[in-house]
Amino acid sequence: MARPRKPKYKLELDNENWLDSKEKDEANKLFNDYLKNNYFEASDIILLRRLIFAIINSKRIEKELTSQFKAGTEDPRRMKVSTALNRAYNESINEIVTIQKQLGLLGDKSKKSLLGFIFNLFRKAKKWREENLGRDIDCPFCKQKIYLMIRTDKYKAIKHPFFGKNKILFNITLWKLYKNNRITKKEFADTLNTSELYIDWLDEQIADKGLDWLKI
Repeated sequence: MARPRKPKYKLELDNENWLDSKEKDEANKLFNDYLKNNYFEASDIILLRRLIFAIINSKRIEKELTSQFKAGTEDPRRMKVSTALNRAYNESINEIVTIQKQLGLLGDKSKKSLLGFIFNLFRKAKKWREENLGRDIDCPFCKQKIYLMIRTDKYKAIKHPFFGKNKILFNITLWKLYKNNRITKKEFADTLNTSELYIDWLDEQIADKGLDWLKI
């Protein structure tokens, strides 16, 4: 069997404007290294991009935490490590581990072999079928076990409530509530399942580029 050719993918981070030139170079190197050393399906690439962003984000937070710690070491009066930064760092690390597990990059390294790649496809196909194609239930009339198959041709595509055309995580209703002081920054961040740092970043981007930048 011939070794499958790896398709060429680009990093294409939706929020890459947030990265400086050094971080962009590091992100592209990480992305290409992952592609070189592992097999990924096309459906995995979005997850891989999220992983790269999470890694770069965690490194940025780590630098800031280190800077604050060093400042406190040199002058105890300045010893003040941000609780929000520390929480954001922990959330970022957890996200990295979660995505790595989803991509099969932790523990068993079988993705590096062709046979492992094939078996991984089988496992993912089985899991997808179990979660998406149907359900085992007891018939309410005869009590025998029956299987409900989902008709995928009956789905209706609707506009996503948390992503616009540029795929930035956002919700206009939550944003208006936040700006009108109806909810706190933490409540906004918790609803989006992100950190308050992300809300700060959104605030800066919208102040600079306007809401049209989100392409809602």
